[in-house]
Amino acid sequence: MRSPTDDTQALRCAVTRCVPASRSTVSLPPPGCGRSGFTLIELVAVMVMVSIVGLVVIVPSMSDLTTSRQSGAATRVLHDIHAARQRAMARGTRLWVVFDADSDRYDVYVEPAGSPGRANRIPLVDPATGNEVGLQLNEWPYAGSGIDAIDVAGGTEIGFDYLGRALTEGEQILTQDGTVTLTGGHTLTIAARTGHVYE
Repeated sequence: MRSPTDDTQALRCAVTRCVPASRSTVSLPPPGCGRSGFTLIELVAVMVMVSIVGLVVIVPSMSDLTTSRQSGAATRVLHDIHAARQRAMARGTRLWVVFDADSDRYDVYVEPAGSPGRANRIPLVDPATGNEVGLQLNEWPYAGSGIDAIDVAGGTEIGFDYLGRALTEGEQILTQDGTVTLTGGHTLTIAARTGHVYE
């Protein structure tokens, strides 16, 4: 059974539709007359469009993030090799950077002043943090980065003497440039004899 209120509402809607509006005013139907809200189809269509736009924006951003992390890792490795060379010159002793491509890691070692020689080297400790100097790649903040190849006279270690010259694993002065290739196409070069490091 319809209530009198329903009949009044229907009459108001009908009257509004039948009465022509003057040219100078716009006549809107009273509240409750006509359609309001969204249909399910409209809602789904909007959600699909928002999802597509989101994918177009997010997917390239993820690729850019990986590229940025790989560049950051290359910069960090370059800095650490250069710092090892500088410390060797400042301390007047030899330092070694040892790479492990299988685990995407490198560590820095120092030869004690009282017992020099590669066989006697010990991990270098950062006095500011108390931690051993080294880096694990392919983890935060360098996820997606890694060590692809190392070639330092056929070895995987780089030494630096008190003059900053690069050394081979055989403790000889490096006579051909050495390279460390990182994920993302970054190749670090250790210059023969001088030990200068650059990308």
